[in-house]
Amino acid sequence: MNVSYHTKSHTFNNMLALVLLLMTFGMSGMYAAIMIGAPVWVSMIALLIPMVALLAFTSGQAVYTINDEELQRTITPFAATYLSFIPTKRAAYRWSKIKHFKNGKEVNRSMQEYEYLEIYFTGGKVWQITDQENQAEFTVFKNAFLQKVEELNSSAVGSPAKDIAKTPTANTAATTVRSQKIEQRKTFYETVWAKITFWIFALLYSAIIGFLFLNPEYNKWQYQFRLGIIAIPGLAYMWYRIYGTGRKK
Repeated sequence: MNVSYHTKSHTFNNMLALVLLLMTFGMSGMYAAIMIGAPVWVSMIALLIPMVALLAFTSGQAVYTINDEELQRTITPFAATYLSFIPTKRAAYRWSKIKHFKNGKEVNRSMQEYEYLEIYFTGGKVWQITDQENQAEFTVFKNAFLQKVEELNSSAVGSPAKDIAKTPTANTAATTVRSQKIEQRKTFYETVWAKITFWIFALLYSAIIGFLFLNPEYNKWQYQFRLGIIAIPGLAYMWYRIYGTGRKK
């Protein structure tokens, strides 16, 4: 088995870490410009340049590959297009290094739904892979991953111990017999916390709507916009994912 998925990715452990670093670098540049009395437009440039530079050196075209022995990832930073000395970043983990994974769906800032696969390795490393670049290729990659996990779990022997190798046959490559199954953990919408969150917001929005109905002097268009465009559609999406047809079967 040798299946690859081509997409864009970054080298950080998760998107939150990337966003925090982007804000740190960008705000540092902007504050430095403000402190020296630079014009507003210079401050905005000082905000953007560090953020763009960080993305250029840590994000780029990625190839995820799985085979019978390991999972591999190569990332060619965007800056490598213009600076030939920047190396391609490579990483590889054997199947025995996988702790657990998640497979679910989420929405992006454009309110478009996408599917993701999160793979958690020993040592705290996480790979976050989405289908936003190529859904068909992602589906093939995801199915191959799930098939391999099922194969490894069917041969898992139970309690934690050192992994041992299977004896290869004439038609199969050597693989790994795990001592422990690879767990598929629940996504947020499959947990009880999602239901609790949903009902808290449902009660809160109901109280706000009731208050505005009984007190029309507070019923301004800004509140109607926030409820109608942001709050209620978001709550409806949560219901769709938790109780509706969007929940995971």
